[in-house]
Amino acid sequence: MQVNIRKINKAAGKTGSARRRKITALLLVLAITMLTLATACASDKNSEKIPDDETTRTTGQPGTVTAPSGTNPATSSGSTKSELVVVTSVYPLYLAAAQVARGVNGVSVRNLTENITGCLHDYQLTTANMKTLERADAFIINGADLEDYLETIARDLPDLQIIEAAEGIALTDENPHVWVSISLMMQQVENITREMIELDPANREGFVKNAEDYLARLDTLRKEMHASIDPLPQRKIITVHEAFPYFASEFNLEIAGVIEREPDSEPSAAEMAATIDLIKAQKVSAVFAEPQYPKATAELIAKEAGARFYTLDPVASGDLNNLDGYLEAMERNRLVLI
Repeated sequence: MQVNIRKINKAAGKTGSARRRKITALLLVLAITMLTLATACASDKNSEKIPDDETTRTTGQPGTVTAPSGTNPATSSGSTKSELVVVTSVYPLYLAAAQVARGVNGVSVRNLTENITGCLHDYQLTTANMKTLERADAFIINGADLEDYLETIARDLPDLQIIEAAEGIALTDENPHVWVSISLMMQQVENITREMIELDPANREGFVKNAEDYLARLDTLRKEMHASIDPLPQRKIITVHEAFPYFASEFNLEIAGVIEREPDSEPSAAEMAATIDLIKAQKVSAVFAEPQYPKATAELIAKEAGARFYTLDPVASGDLNNLDGYLEAMERNRLVLI
């Protein structure tokens, strides 16, 4: 049998062409599949990128965010600020604002300074103070010209909201120490609460509840102090500084004299002699110093006049970690007076 070599070669050529076309098609499909997978993989990597240290993360609680470890949500670059930062000018206002904000999520209360010894009027702002205020949403001040540095803040931080806690309080001889009266401290708490609600209306319920609780405790203390002090026969006292006119008015005491009319200024020998004569003439039984100032001069005057020497606390400084500091200081004052 004779084999036709030309037909075989022609058939083989057709078969090879078909196989090549099939392989080419398969390679094309494979290429398209690989391209699709590569695109999907890149997309997944982008969507799973871990936030860096400058990115805030949700906590799982609706409407709240927290900064990554080691950052402050109020200051982190590129973060969403979620914390209301309130700064206070002096210790008693810190206690009041911290009580109102106690346990309220997303609210931070900070005092501008550490404890101040000496006169609050003469405090000079530091660079650290200004940086603290730059990060604040509001600055709670006493007012009544206690904070002499307000012009600096108004000039350098014109957009900072300033809240005056003593707003609406009638002053005695322009004296700013209104918080030393429990009743006026309660009014300051009410003023602070109203303004904090304006700043953060979403937390109104928490602010109001805290304020009501604190005001109730202040009112109880006020009644206890009246019950103890009102019956006392001796109503005249001598103080070292002019920090107690509102306290005296609250409890119907008479300040017969003040040893140092100007803070941080020692009285002259003639002034000391005049104070001793006054104590004897008016039969003042006690001289009161303050824990924020040296007591040697007051002790000497009391000794020379034959009067007793005690310490009354105007609550101008204290432990920032003890939010009951005002209540405890006033309770100590009650025990001293009786």
